[in-house]
Amino acid sequence: MTRRTGLLLALLALGFLAIPAVEEAQETGGNPHGPLRVGCEHCHSPQGWTPLRKPLPFDHGRETGFPLVKSHKGVSCVGCHRDLRFAHVATACADCHENVHQGTLGFNCEQCHTPQGWRDRQRIFEIHAASLLPLTGAHATLDCEACHRQPPPFEHAATPVNCVDCHLQDYLRARPDHQRLGFPQTCDQCHDTSDFANATFRDHDRLFPIFSGTHQGVWDTCTDCHTGGNFQSFSCLSCHEHRRSEMDDEHDDVRGYRYESNACLSCHPTGRE
Repeated sequence: MTRRTGLLLALLALGFLAIPAVEEAQETGGNPHGPLRVGCEHCHSPQGWTPLRKPLPFDHGRETGFPLVKSHKGVSCVGCHRDLRFAHVATACADCHENVHQGTLGFNCEQCHTPQGWRDRQRIFEIHAASLLPLTGAHATLDCEACHRQPPPFEHAATPVNCVDCHLQDYLRARPDHQRLGFPQTCDQCHDTSDFANATFRDHDRLFPIFSGTHQGVWDTCTDCHTGGNFQSFSCLSCHEHRRSEMDDEHDDVRGYRYESNACLSCHPTGRE
């Protein structure tokens, strides 16, 4: 350290020189770091330029607008400042990190990633929540590669979002036989994302109310009414334990009465008497 530098540091310590004067000296005196808003003593000591003070009394976020948090906090200064002139450093993600998606998802890395790490799942959940396929139920436990199977860089941009695109084999193997019975391939009409066993056809009330009205809570499984494994047919008589003679007597004044399930539905479309 030169005598001039030592004197300068001493005067700074005693408060005889203001920071603007230091900045001017840095700009005109060939400071290897270029113009700085802080004095040399923030990082160096009178004992020598190295080693640097520990911890450095330098708030990176306040002084530069780029806070060092999470993964960035453990990076050495030269990991980003590869030039001694500290201002010669970019702040965009792509300036330091390779865009493995090759621009197919845009260049706003912060949309999906955080300084916590590339696999910060909380941010991924937030992104998916606004997409056509929110990560709920069993989907929330999957690795990204389980659905994003296309080769890079299209592994995210070209991912299908329809249930059957991933669950076609589940549909073909399902019992009762979904294909033979003509069930639609829009799985979410009956299933949720927790478990295929949790099948609930909520749209059934549009055809015949079983989740409301007099039939709410009086059945356990679909086969209570859809006997014989054929979901395109139904039976009212398997649950309503009346002898035919009683029904005949009760309907003796009903024109066209028949003791048959389709006839029951034609007169009682909502299940009410």
